[in-house]
Amino acid sequence: MAIELSQLSLTQREQVYRDLASQGLYVAKVGDRVQGCGGEGQISSVPPTTVMVDGRLVATVGAVTNVPTDAHGCPACPHPALGVIVTALPDVLANGRPVVVAGSQTRSYGCCGSGAGWVKQGRDTSGRTKTITLAEAIRVRGRLVRGA
Repeated sequence: MAIELSQLSLTQREQVYRDLASQGLYVAKVGDRVQGCGGEGQISSVPPTTVMVDGRLVATVGAVTNVPTDAHGCPACPHPALGVIVTALPDVLANGRPVVVAGSQTRSYGCCGSGAGWVKQGRDTSGRTKTITLAEAIRVRGRLVRGA
């Protein structure tokens, strides 16, 4: 059964965030870092939601990413790359949309390479921002569902 964050109290949401973090699933929010195919950027906007964590909107599948200087070796490098987050948790929702965690996959558009990337940051058990490695992101991916 899915958990709908918008229907929980702030205290209940905090418990869900802690429970997820204890499983290595760090909820991502606007402003958290992403790794593009050739550079680093951030989650810049999310589909409409009312759910916040630490004063920022929770990222959901379809959130927009922005990598200002993507440099992967093409003739146009470095160049900006906008993208979208394409995987998220299947059973934790914010206003009906799957919630993004560190390790969720991104896809850049306007990128001449593969355009594949991942979310690098999310909220840890103490409410701080946790940055994960690519190896940790790969381990998380088996628990995510494609949603965009």
